[in-house]
Amino acid sequence: MRVVSLLPSATEIVLLLEAGDTLVGHVETRDLSIRMDASPPALNQGTGQTGEVSGRPTLVRPSTSSGRVLDRLDTSLFVDLAPDVVIAGSSGSFSRCEVEGVIDAIKSSGGKKPVLLWLEPHSIEEIVDDVIRVAEALRCPERGMQCAVALRTKILEVQEWVTPFVDHGTVVGFLEGLDPLMVAGHWTVQMIERAGGVHPWNASVAKPNAGAACGPQQAERIAGPSITVDAEAFTSRLPEVVIVCPRGADLTQSEAAARSLLNREWFQSTPAARTDRVYAVDGRASFHQPGPGIVDAFRFIVGLLEGRSDWMSAVPWSKIGG
Repeated sequence: MRVVSLLPSATEIVLLLEAGDTLVGHVETRDLSIRMDASPPALNQGTGQTGEVSGRPTLVRPSTSSGRVLDRLDTSLFVDLAPDVVIAGSSGSFSRCEVEGVIDAIKSSGGKKPVLLWLEPHSIEEIVDDVIRVAEALRCPERGMQCAVALRTKILEVQEWVTPFVDHGTVVGFLEGLDPLMVAGHWTVQMIERAGGVHPWNASVAKPNAGAACGPQQAERIAGPSITVDAEAFTSRLPEVVIVCPRGADLTQSEAAARSLLNREWFQSTPAARTDRVYAVDGRASFHQPGPGIVDAFRFIVGLLEGRSDWMSAVPWSKIGG
């Protein structure tokens, strides 16, 4: 079995399955620290970089468009790797069309056409289910089920600490961008709500025929993708806690973004600003990666809202202001 992972989160899943020896290549990223005992060849060294990695040329070549450096798959190297399975998805840098084009090139060159496993989770449950899907593709379904059950158990154990006896949850504003303002969607909204918070700009809704989908049936509530809002729409919901977690930003960059937010006159009137409850977070390996890191992200949210700072340590963060 020869596997190429074009998603950092998928690479983490493969490692979780103890199937790292199947990886003939993966895509490195500054957005995630892959934990490996013995690294397979990394197929790139980050956006726009070229050269040799582990004795191999990079799979990703830089190209420019309007002065911006982009990643582009190196088809010839991809063919040389002769993978049996290629794991890619919507959270990665490459479109499905681009990946399928490389796969067709492998077949055209006379090689065996690999199986494409496309991951596109929109909820916590779908992220966990992807562990099972990857395991099935790697022919270790029993291990996949064990890992999926373990992840679900960890999530439920964290949720046990959520105080259920509240009339009104804390209004949490989770910002993935500032210009324009972009509030979270999908699994991040689910985590906030399951932690006892409220995210009114992009709240989850019950699936058809799911009733209220509350309590043990929270898995039947789903949220849409991240959306942009204007300053008036954001402040009108009176956010009591604001988490600044821009996509692709490390903690230093998130802190700078949070400080710039505090300097905006319209934001200074919010409850979060007045009570010094603004937080900068590096969510690259947790909130923004649909993989095992969501457990750390959920622990952070629950720890923040339940006053358990010891639970927040798995995610890099700092309090801004005050």
